[in-house]
Amino acid sequence: MAEQLKAIGSYLYLKCSYHDRELARSINGAKFIKKWSAWQFPLRTDTYKSIVACFPDVELLNDVLKKVNSITQEYQSYIALKSEVFKNPDQNLKNYLSLPLFDHQVKSFDYFKRMECAVDFSEPGAMKTAVQIALIKYRAREFGIRKFLIICPHQAMKRVWFDDIVKFIGHYKPSIFMMDKGTKQANDYLKEKINGIYIINYEKTWRVLDQLLAMKFDFVIADESSRIKQHASKQSKAVHKFNDVRFRSILTATPAPNNELELFSQYKFLDPRMFGDNFWSFRSRFFIKNPANEFQWFPKPNTKAVLKRYTEIYSVGWEKRKCIDLPPLTSQALECELTKEQRKAYTDMAKDMIAFLNEQTYDVSIVVTKLLRLNQITSGFIQNTNPEEPEDVYDFKPNPKLNLLVETVKSIPQDKKVIIWAVFHHDIEMISDHLNDEYGNALTKVAVAYYGKTSKKDRTEALNDFIEGDARFIVAHPKSLGMAINLSVASYSIRYSMNYSYEDYAQSIERFNRHGQTEPMTEYVLIASGTNDDIVHEVVTKHKKGINEFIARFRDTH
Repeated sequence: MAEQLKAIGSYLYLKCSYHDRELARSINGAKFIKKWSAWQFPLRTDTYKSIVACFPDVELLNDVLKKVNSITQEYQSYIALKSEVFKNPDQNLKNYLSLPLFDHQVKSFDYFKRMECAVDFSEPGAMKTAVQIALIKYRAREFGIRKFLIICPHQAMKRVWFDDIVKFIGHYKPSIFMMDKGTKQANDYLKEKINGIYIINYEKTWRVLDQLLAMKFDFVIADESSRIKQHASKQSKAVHKFNDVRFRSILTATPAPNNELELFSQYKFLDPRMFGDNFWSFRSRFFIKNPANEFQWFPKPNTKAVLKRYTEIYSVGWEKRKCIDLPPLTSQALECELTKEQRKAYTDMAKDMIAFLNEQTYDVSIVVTKLLRLNQITSGFIQNTNPEEPEDVYDFKPNPKLNLLVETVKSIPQDKKVIIWAVFHHDIEMISDHLNDEYGNALTKVAVAYYGKTSKKDRTEALNDFIEGDARFIVAHPKSLGMAINLSVASYSIRYSMNYSYEDYAQSIERFNRHGQTEPMTEYVLIASGTNDDIVHEVVTKHKKGINEFIARFRDTH
C-alpha cells in the first residue's frame, strides 16, 4: 500500500500499510483512527518533518505542505500583531465599556479582538475580567454572537463575573444565567436554549456537559484555567470538548504552578494544534523520566525556552505593579517558641521522617504528606493515629501560635478587617471559634469560616458578612478562597499555617493586593522558630522548586 499524507482541520492523517504500523506509532503524537484506517497527528511542522523522514515516499495530498507552513506563518503573525498593537493601541477603545479601561487593558482588548484565541497570564488584580467582558460586547456587536459560556471557580460566579458584567457592560444588556444552585437549575436554563451569558463552575460542567454542548456556544471563557491543569480529570475532559468553539479564552496568573506539564491540558482546550491532544506524546516530546522515580518527569534541555515561545502566542501578561498604582504591601514574619511537649513531639516525628527520607528513593507526595504532619504540631495539634483513642486530634495546651495570633490581632486597629489563612480544617475551626468567643456575642459572629467543609450557601453568607457585613475576620483555606474573589475590603492578612503550594500562596496574597485597595497592606506570617515553618515559608515565597532542595534544607535544620 502506498503511503498517503493529507491535512484536515488541525490534524495530519497518514495512511500506510499494516506492516509499517510500528513505524507510524513511533512518531510523536500518533493516534490511530479506526474508522478512517489512518494515523492522526497534530498539524505541526516538526511532526510533518518526522513523518516525511520515516516515510520518504509518502504521497502528499490536498496541499498538505502549504497547510503545514501556514500554521507557522499564522503563529508568527500573531506575535508580530501583538508588537504592533502594543506600540499603537486604539485609544478609542478606552471608553468601550461603561467604566474606562486602563492603558494595559486597552492593549489587551485591541490585541484579543483581532483573534479567535486569547490567553491572559496577568497577575491577580490586573483586571483581566473587564477585557473579556469587552470582548463579549465586541463580538456580540461585530459578529452577531449571542451565546457565551463562562467557566470559573464557584466563588467567582457572582462576585466576579455577574457583578462585573452588570457594572461594565453598559447599554448592551444580555440575559445572564447563573448556574449555581444545582444540576436541575442548570438543566432548566439550558433546556430553553435562550441567547445570553451562561456562568457555571468547573465542578458542575461535566455533570451537564451534553446540555452545554447542545447549546452550541460561540465564545467560551475558562477563568482560572489552572483548574484544568490535570489532563485526565473530569472537569478538564469536559472543558476540552469546547475546543472547536469559534472563540476561546483562558485566564490564569499561575498556568503551571508545579511544572510545565500542566500547560498541556489548558492548551488542549485553547488550541489543540499547538501541543496535540495526546498528553503522553506531549510528555515524551518535552520531558524525560527520572530514572530513580518513574513518577517524576523533568523538562528536556531547551524545553522551557521552546514552551515559552509557544505560550507567547495569543498571550498577554501584565505585572500589576507596572500598570496599576497600589498602596505598599509589607510582609513580616512573627515567631513563637514551641512548648516542651510540642518540641518533644516535633523532634520525635522529625527523627522518624529523616529515617524515611534517607531511603534511596521516595515518592514526592508521600514526603509532602509527612512534612505536613510536622506543620500540624507547630499549629498546635497532632493527628491521633491510635484507633483506641476516642479523639481524632490532640490539642497542645497552651498553644503558642494561637496565642501569637491573638496578640497580633490586638495590635491591628479594631476598625480594620483581617483575612486569616490556614491549611488545616482543625486550624480554621479552632481560630474562628476562639475569635468568636473572644470578640463576638450571641447575636453577631465576628469571624466567619470559608473552607472545604462549608456549604455553598454558608460560603456565600460568609463572604457577604465579611465584605458587606459586620464580620471582622474571615478564616479561610487558600485552595477554597485563594482565587478570583476581591477582598480589598481588608488591608491586613495573617498566615497561621502554610502548605507547599506556590499557586496557593501567589493567588491568596492577591485577594487584597489588587485594584480597589486604598490602604497600605500588611501581611503577618506566624512561624514556630526552629521548625520547618520558616523553611516552607522561604521555599514557597521564593517559588523554589525541587523536593531534593527542600529535603536538603530540612536535614540541615534537624
